[in-house]
Parts: sequence; C-alpha cells; structure tokens
Amino acid sequence: MFYKGLLEKLDIDAQIIRHGKFKGAVEPLILDKMSVANREQMQLFLNSVADNIMDSIANQRGLTLSEIQRHADNLSLENAKSCLN
Repeated sequence: MFYKGLLEKLDIDAQIIRHGKFKGAVEPLILDKMSVANREQMQLFLNSVADNIMDSIANQRGLTLSEIQRHADNLSLENAKSCLN
C-alpha cells in the first residue's frame, strides 16, 4: 500500500532522508507505486526464498532441484495426490 496520495490530501509532509539505491522502506510514504530499484530488490529476495524452499524439498524427497523447478514452473502439482505420485 502506498500512502502518498493520502498524505497529500491530509496536507502532511513526510520529512525523509534517503541515501543509496535500495532504500524501499519509506517508498509507501513518498511514491504512488514501487520503484524499479525496490522491485528488483524484492524480486531477488523472493527468488532467494523460493530457491531455498525448492532446494530443501528436493533434498528431503530425494529429487533433483531441476525436477522440483520443472514441477513449480509447470504448476503440475495441484493437490496432495499429485504430489504423492
């Protein structure tokens, strides 16, 4: 959620100091949408989490990471029965 428009309507001026490329914590207060830099940062974070989860699943199930990634990419595991198979 972005609050820039709300703050403008309430005549509230956010006093924020930022330095550097990846400083997305204050973006909801000063922007109407996610910045390119913050989108890149969030995508890297989410990809890292997903990779960690898929690697863990592969290790626990005795499968290769590429098999797990293929299933995730194809959305081929829709329910518990298809996962068990």
